[in-house]
Amino acid sequence: MFMEIELFYLFSPEAGPLRARYVTACLFLMCLLLVPGKALRAADPAADATASDLGVYLADVHPRADWVPVALQPAGTLYLRPEPLIRRSDLMGIRVLEGQGQGGRLVLILAERGLARVRAGTAAHPGLRLALVVGQELLAAPRYAAPIREQQLVFSFDSLFEAERIARAVAGIR
Repeated sequence: MFMEIELFYLFSPEAGPLRARYVTACLFLMCLLLVPGKALRAADPAADATASDLGVYLADVHPRADWVPVALQPAGTLYLRPEPLIRRSDLMGIRVLEGQGQGGRLVLILAERGLARVRAGTAAHPGLRLALVVGQELLAAPRYAAPIREQQLVFSFDSLFEAERIARAVAGIR
C-alpha cells in the first residue's frame, strides 16, 4: 500500500493562476480518490523566501574537463557539471511517496522547460548520473541508462522521513 503526500506548491512561473488552480485541483482529487494520504500546501508565497535551493546536475564517476569534483563519504569522488540541468524554478511540484519497507521516494514534477532541459542533457550525455543537490548537500546520484523522457524524476531515500524533510525544505514548508 502506498501512502502519498502531495506538496501542492507550483514553482513554475509558466503556470499562470488559472493553470495553477487547475493542476492543484487535479492533483488534490487524485490524492483523495486514488490513494489514502494527506495533502500539504505551502502557506503563502512567502514560503519562497525560506525554500532551499535545488539543483539536479549531470554527474560522472570519471573526471571531466571543467566538472566540479565532490568528495563522497566514506570514500570516492563524483564529478558534477557546473551548471544544473534543473533548478527549483523548473519544477511544477514535488511528491513524496512511501515505498516498500521503510524507504521514501521524492518525485520532482518537471515543467515543460525543465523536461526539455533534462531530455537534451541526458541525450547528449548517456549513461551518467543525475545528482540531486539541495542547499549545499549532495543527496542522491542515481544512474540513468537512456535519455530521460518522463516528466517526473524519482529519487529514493532510506526513509520516508528523509524524503519528506527534503520536499519540505525545497517547498519552503518548515
